[in-house]
Amino acid sequence: MRELKTTEAVGKTLCQDITQIIKGEKKGPVFRKGHVIREEDVPVLLSVGKDHIYIWEEGRTLFMRMMRQPCSMKWDGARICTPLR
Repeated sequence: MRELKTTEAVGKTLCQDITQIIKGEKKGPVFRKGHVIREEDVPVLLSVGKDHIYIWEEGRTLFMRMMRQPCSMKWDGARICTPLR
């Protein structure tokens, strides 16, 4: 996962829900985690205050799947997860 300017995120995948709150009217997700950002989504994201968003990095799905399992953490300049036995 990494932070990216919203205007540069077209074609990337959101790694979190984006919520819109309009006091007394609406509170709910505008986009769900996993949504691939399109050109027409950029003005909507900017209107809810998202100048920067977090997107999935390519090739990181195995790492993220491993993070959902119990694991031991090691530090070697990067976060590495090894499943517990």
